[in-house]
Amino acid sequence: MAHGSTTPQVPVPMDGGGPRLDLSGPILKRAFETLIAGSESQGGIEQWIDALKLKSRMIRQALGEGDPTDLPLDTFKSICAFMASVRRRVALYLEQPGWDDMVAALTELV
Repeated sequence: MAHGSTTPQVPVPMDGGGPRLDLSGPILKRAFETLIAGSESQGGIEQWIDALKLKSRMIRQALGEGDPTDLPLDTFKSICAFMASVRRRVALYLEQPGWDDMVAALTELV
């Protein structure tokens, strides 16, 4: 594909009239179809989305209630369990002196 050119986004039809993602590219289409198919064994995409909403609400409540400097380490550890990409990288910050740096960073974000 030449730089500077744009490909119009065309809706990609899916069998069954289920959710649809309007993006170009076979890799994205395949990834979306895999997500839809994989969620079927867990109650369907709607239930999967509801679970994501619940997880999001839980994290917002844990980080948004009160001053982030008062966030207990145990609470932070429990929300890390729900974030696969975080829990592997955060171990160094779950003990002193790293925890103080983590709280300072969270304070800036919140």
